[in-house]
Amino acid sequence: MARLKQLDINGFKSFANPTTFIFDRGVTAIIGPNGSGKSNISEALRWVLGEQQYTNLRSKRTEDVIFAGSDRRGRLGMAEVSLTIDNSSGLLPIEFSEVNVTRRAHRSGENQYLINGNRVRLKDLQQLTAPLGQAHTIVGQGLVDAVLSQRPEDRRGLFEHRRHHRASDADRLGGARSPGSRGEQRNGWATSSASWNRESVRWPDAPDRRSSTRPFARS
Repeated sequence: MARLKQLDINGFKSFANPTTFIFDRGVTAIIGPNGSGKSNISEALRWVLGEQQYTNLRSKRTEDVIFAGSDRRGRLGMAEVSLTIDNSSGLLPIEFSEVNVTRRAHRSGENQYLINGNRVRLKDLQQLTAPLGQAHTIVGQGLVDAVLSQRPEDRRGLFEHRRHHRASDADRLGGARSPGSRGEQRNGWATSSASWNRESVRWPDAPDRRSSTRPFARS
């Protein structure tokens, strides 16, 4: 199973300052009062993985996810979120044991997607991260209460719907992967060392970039 290791947020919604979250093994809990931005963290995770339905981000357009300013600080022109994934299990169809995916948005409406520091298409990012849907689920705000209040037959339909989508993802990935070594062409784009040069990978692990607080509890 691929493991989420680190989430870097800068300019996304309420995160005006660069903020880094480290996800150690075990349970990570992020706590805070209402309005402190906890939901923005899960939405940043959705967004960096290619979410296109802005209603799922409590927004209407790209500009809405960029820090809009406050009494003490002016608005920003760009939002950027990066997710670092431990791929030592080989779940993601790329030859690297650690993968970094990034999404940037500008007020013009332009979105940029990067994998290990290289510009890619949205389709490329979605195909690379599709296996995460087999191992991870993002439960939106209020969804637990909604599921618990459903009738048994409605609740069953929800799980059947999710099972269908997972099967569809698996079929699509299975058809897209070619046999042979992991350095071959997969999902319609190259993952060879020539295309994904390790020297071009930009890892946000320098000490001076981890200047933010780390509000998590370890189990």
